[in-house]
Amino acid sequence: MAMSPLFTTGAHLAVHASVNNKPWQYVRRGCTIQEPVNAKEDGKITSSTGDWLQEGTTEYKAAKEIFDTLTKVYGTSGAFASGVIANAKGESGLTADLGEGYWAGGGGRNHFGMNSKTPTSGMGPSTSTQEANYGRNYFGGGLFQFTPYTKFTDSKYWGSINKDEGWAPANQLSAMLGYEFWNRMLENYFGRAYSFDTYGGDKFTKVEQLLETDNPEKAALYFMMSYERPESPHPERMEWAKQANAVFNKDNVKATPSKFKFEIKDDVTVDVSSHTERKSDECKSSTTTGNPADWGNDGKGVYPADAPTMFNGDNIPESVKEFVLDPRKVGLGFRDATGWTNPGDQCANFASSFLYAIWEKDGQRNPKAAGPGGINEGGLFAPLYADKYGAKTTKTPSKGAMGSSMSQSAGFDPRWGHVWVVSHVFENGDILVVEQNVARGNVGSGAATGTTNSWHYRYITVATQKLMDATYVSPSDAGYKPSDKITK
Repeated sequence: MAMSPLFTTGAHLAVHASVNNKPWQYVRRGCTIQEPVNAKEDGKITSSTGDWLQEGTTEYKAAKEIFDTLTKVYGTSGAFASGVIANAKGESGLTADLGEGYWAGGGGRNHFGMNSKTPTSGMGPSTSTQEANYGRNYFGGGLFQFTPYTKFTDSKYWGSINKDEGWAPANQLSAMLGYEFWNRMLENYFGRAYSFDTYGGDKFTKVEQLLETDNPEKAALYFMMSYERPESPHPERMEWAKQANAVFNKDNVKATPSKFKFEIKDDVTVDVSSHTERKSDECKSSTTTGNPADWGNDGKGVYPADAPTMFNGDNIPESVKEFVLDPRKVGLGFRDATGWTNPGDQCANFASSFLYAIWEKDGQRNPKAAGPGGINEGGLFAPLYADKYGAKTTKTPSKGAMGSSMSQSAGFDPRWGHVWVVSHVFENGDILVVEQNVARGNVGSGAATGTTNSWHYRYITVATQKLMDATYVSPSDAGYKPSDKITK
């Protein structure tokens, strides 16, 4: 992705920064991964100021706190904790209050101070381009290089466990788990580890499998590829995981799942990669009504039990066609800029183009709603388009409505968010949405799959909608009607 504000319009997530001040850093846009700009090295550090495996050093103490917190407080296996230690070593050299920026003389480190949120003079974005695009305070901090550092310092996790030291490892672990583990956001990225997983056993599809693993190298790989998200694995981290396991996990600590703190109940089968989940009992008994839910009676039907929870716009299952709004009916080209008033590969490019194409008043589309939205935050598009249409916002989804969210609980970066269009609301309140720039395996669209002007569909239950806490706008509230082309 480009290093400019994303989505012309849309969601943007920043990956944890490099600690050696290389002139690049990885950037996540929406649910896709930015390849490094002019990257010649992997952003790791290969040494530390103290022996991280030697008892008594600062690095050893940080590693030990990571291990004890994960295994004793959160019930993870010792092997998983060892994999996390290896990645923290690679990201920060196990320096809890590390701030990204210039390393004086090649050996110094920028310390915030364990209870300080104030950057030092040496901290800052790696390049002037980054500073111009994202601001002076857009740089990483902490064990996992939260980017920007304020994602941690300004969060509820700062001082949440250790109130005396804001940068304490225990506080950072709470943030790391809270942002992407307990809401299952991490599962979205497991596929990035699959081709490198040569460690035997099943490939992980659920967070529980990662938290319970007895293989430290596999833990390091999946944590690295799904949480840190480099372009390709750093093999030294797997070696470090073995070393950490030998030192800290001598008792071969097993996981205690009862200590896991998932936000989703156990009776829900979840794939938060697409922010979706389905209750297992509903999946067994669900059938279609045989009567397509029309615009006047949105809220009919049950999602078919045999249908995938995510599918591409050019591969629509027969069983769900009655619930699908097809952008091609109103002139949008699939992987073709035809009909797109805001062409591009981001979530907001699609949502703004499709909303404009759907709704008409007196046979005319709203000229105020054509083209780019005018802001960069896709998560704010619903209220923006409410103003354009003269409509009201609501928390209730409806067919053809635009939904947007800035929710961190749903995995959205609080600065950029995500936006979509509702394809259908089912009788139990679950929804089917159509969107761009989310990927799960081989399914997805937009920048997430290296395509432009495309879309896919996602099934989202009421439980996940609560995490998303979305705002919706329907032009019908202002007297607009859906085009005859899409209602037939």
